Amino acid sequence: MIFYPPKPRLITVTQPLFEQLERDNRVVAELKFKGDRLVLKRMVDGSFEFWNRHGSKFDYTPSPELLKNLRSLDWIGDCICDGELLHKKTRHIKHHIVLWDVFVWDGKSLKSKVWAERRAYLERLFGGRRFGNLWISDIWRNDWKTIFKKEIPRNEVEGLVMKRMDAKLILGYTSSPVVPYMWKVRKPEGLYKF
Repeated sequence: MIFYPPKPRLITVTQPLFEQLERDNRVVAELKFKGDRLVLKRMVDGSFEFWNRHGSKFDYTPSPELLKNLRSLDWIGDCICDGELLHKKTRHIKHHIVLWDVFVWDGKSLKSKVWAERRAYLERLFGGRRFGNLWISDIWRNDWKTIFKKEIPRNEVEGLVMKRMDAKLILGYTSSPVVPYMWKVRKPEGLYKF
């Protein structure tokens, strides 16, 4: 892999920063799923590669249905997306992908684009579609504590990730950088179920 995806800073739901971020109209929240960080590469020939955040290819073969859904999207050229593969860490969920960012589109780096612009690439890619095993992350602008409390009992949910919509992409070239525009809140350890 030629670069490594960004990592959020870890905070707690009880910190004042959590509420400050929620009041900031430049910040949105997404669910953080309990899966494997996925750097999804789509090649111009229509093939796909599945990489982890450590720069190694996954030993993973997608299900025929997931591959069909990936191929049905409106890709243009070589693309690299950021997301989560739900397969090994969840007992009852296999061959699911949630995407939340785009690093490369049609062979061109999107580092100069802010998150909101990169999100628009994902929305065009999906064209309003959502599959049972492949989707774009939902985003929320407010009421995060309610969403957090509602969603954390689900085994496949790890917590929330908050992102600034006006932030430009930062990628690492030797490891995943902790970036100043993303924050993660995990559910309490006692709620993890395996």
